This record gives sequence, C-alpha cells and structure tokens, in this order.
Amino acid sequence: MKTLIPIISIYILLASASQLMAQSTIDGEIRPRFEYIHGTKSPADSLQQNAAFIDQRTRINFGHKTDGYQAKVSLQDIRTWGSHSQLNRTDGLSSIHEAWGESFIHKKLSLKFGRQEIILDDSRIFGNVGWAQQGRSHDAFIFKIKSDSTLKIDIAGAYNQNKPQKNTTIYSIPKSYKAFQYVWMHKDFSSAFGISILALNIGQQASLFIDDSKTIYRDVYNQTIGTRITYAKDKVKISSNIYYQFGSGISSVNNTSINSVAGWTKTSISAALIGVEASYKIMDNLSGTVGYESQSGTSQKSTNALKNESFNPHFGTNHIFNGFMDYFYVDNHINSVGLTNIYFKAVYDKDKSSIGATFHMFYAAADILDQRDTSGTKTMNANLGSELDIYTSFKLSKGVALKVGYSQFFTTSSLSILKGILDSEGDGRTGQTNNWAWLMLVMKPNFLNK
Repeated sequence: MKTLIPIISIYILLASASQLMAQSTIDGEIRPRFEYIHGTKSPADSLQQNAAFIDQRTRINFGHKTDGYQAKVSLQDIRTWGSHSQLNRTDGLSSIHEAWGESFIHKKLSLKFGRQEIILDDSRIFGNVGWAQQGRSHDAFIFKIKSDSTLKIDIAGAYNQNKPQKNTTIYSIPKSYKAFQYVWMHKDFSSAFGISILALNIGQQASLFIDDSKTIYRDVYNQTIGTRITYAKDKVKISSNIYYQFGSGISSVNNTSINSVAGWTKTSISAALIGVEASYKIMDNLSGTVGYESQSGTSQKSTNALKNESFNPHFGTNHIFNGFMDYFYVDNHINSVGLTNIYFKAVYDKDKSSIGATFHMFYAAADILDQRDTSGTKTMNANLGSELDIYTSFKLSKGVALKVGYSQFFTTSSLSILKGILDSEGDGRTGQTNNWAWLMLVMKPNFLNK
C-alpha cells in the first residue's frame, strides 16, 4: 500500500483543482469487527473450543464524474489483527475491490466496464456480500438502458482466464466461473407495483484427470430465469421471488462414455426457488415481517446420479436470507437437500438507531437418508433446526456507528447427521451450544469534506 500514497496525494490535488469542471469524490471505510464463535456454519462437536478474533476491512474509494463518463477505483485491505508480526515487510492482503468506468453513450444508454460490484433487486442471485469483509465483485461489462424513469434494462457479460495464454482457454481458478451473460429488466407499473425479470447463463469448466499425461476439460452451461415482484403501499410491503434453473453440470462416473470421452457424464439440472415475504408497519418506528422461502434439493434416496434438483443461489448475499450463522449456502450446502425457511422478523428504528430480531425455522426440501439404517431406505425428520438472530445499531458519534449482534442455533439430529457431526453411537450431536456474538465499528469518512 506504500506505493499508493503518492497516487492518493496527487489525486487529492487534482480533485481539489477540478471541482468547477467535474465532480470528484474521495471517501472510505474503516470497519473492524470482533467475533466470538462456537458452532457457526456447522453444529459444534464435543471437543470443539470457542474461537475469538478481530478482523478489519479498510477501503478508500476514488470517484470521478464528467458529462461523458464516470469512474470508480476502490482499494481494499483485509486483515486479522495480529496476523503479521511487528515490523513485517511483506503484505499480501491488499487488493483492488473495484476499478470500473462507465461511458455515457447516450442519455438513455451507457456502458459500464471493469471490476465492479453487481447488485440486482434484493441480492438474491447477484449481491455484493457486504457482510463479508472481502465483499464480492466481478470483472464484467454491463450495457445499461434506461428508456424512462420506470424502465431499466441491463445486458451484462464476463469472460475469465487465469492469465494471458497462447494456445488454450483452460480456466482453473477455484470457486469461480468461466463466463456469464445475463439480461435483467425492471419495470415500475406504478409507485406501488414493480416487476423484475432475470435471464442468466453461467459457463463453468470442469476437469478430469485421466493419467499422468492427460487431463481433459469440458465447459458446461446452466441457466437461471425468474422474476421478483414487489408491492408497497401505505403500511404494507409484499414481495415474491420465483426462479427456475436448468441446463447441465458435470460429474465423473467410472466406465461411462459420453461425447466420446471416457469418464464424463453430463448431469441435468432442474431446480427452483419460491419465496414470499410480507411486512406491516405496526407503528411509526416498528415493523413486523413474515416470510417463506423454499429452495429445491436433491433427495438422498434418488438413484439417478444424472439429475440434480438442488437450487444454487450463485452470487447472492446468502447471509441476509438464511440466518446470520451461515449454516446454509455460504461455502456449504450446495448440491444438497435444499432448504425451506420460515421466518419472522421485527425491527424498531428511530433516529438512525435500530434494534431487530429474526427467528428462522429450517427444513430440508428433499429426503435425508438415515445413515444408521443399513437398508438405505429410511429417511430422517426434515427439521433442520432453528435460529434466533438479535442485532442493534446506533450512532456512537458523528460519522461513526456501532453495531452489535448475537445469534444462537438450535440444531437437530437430522442437521448434525447431514453436516457429519456425530456422537460415539453415530447419532447426530445436539448437546452443544451453538452461538455467535459480534461487535463492529463502522466509519465512512469523506476525505474532501472540511
């Protein structure tokens, strides 16, 4: 980051001199967070000890806008307090979170290109995963069409490679995609009623090791189509998400020959997400919400290895949907038995302070096999447990917020067996306390303001 100091200084001088001709901004974020953990993402085992740490996100954002374009560069440093020794000269934690430009081609058309956050609707399929200190961004382009104040259309694409290459397009970066394209449209039919439509195509590359001299590669594509419908009037807000996924995945099956390549089998995807949420403003500062969402899963009783019925939320901000303790769809639970989530929420807001609580009840959307049954046919109760999240946020001083939260997960034998947390008799372990507490300070300084 030391090499960035001269750049930052020059930018400040240029920004100060150009205020009459263009709009420039320099702002940032300093966000340390303390966490106490005992059983997040998976039920705690009997010998598992609690963990505690502080990590921090530091960002500085440069923005510039003229009549013809706008641009943003966001520099980011993520670190755990104490992870480097004192006087250490190496630093591999800094990166560029965003670096994009947007060309205003026409008053109704622009092209945004470069590394950028992509947030669509309620972040169900595309979100910036703002809770995670590192966040999520994409190297992509987006054509933005805005015919009037009620209609927006985005046409986007991305194509990824490890590095510049001369004779191959092999892509091997883990937890990523080779390409995507999507069309997203949002239309407001009135001040109360709006509809969004998304059509997404994702290309992923898989590899299969044959022998010491040969590895084969295949690109497969899956599609997601769906809609989000919103209605808000007076004290009532209602929203609904409906998405369907289809296309292909790849799995390795011994002694199988498809497309003239031994060992490759294309799996067929057929999955869905259905959700509905209703909120009511009980009084000026208090609102209540009830919601239901079901993401389909693949039954463990299924004998068809070529069919995948598990919905994948892809790039969504799952932390805000399925409980803050991240038991589902946060680097886990993909291609599993799915999830049905019934939840209740209450939030009280006043004077930039808030306190809220959410209670989730989780169920498997497909059969879970009882691993203790030798016949291989007995299924378990679909109840995957429940979670209580309590959180508050208030102004600590001008420009600084303090946020605090506590969560507890109440597990079941079905969930513990699904997660592989077993006791000495092979039953799912349920006797441990699974909880998580956190405290976070958030400062977002504007460096050009006096």
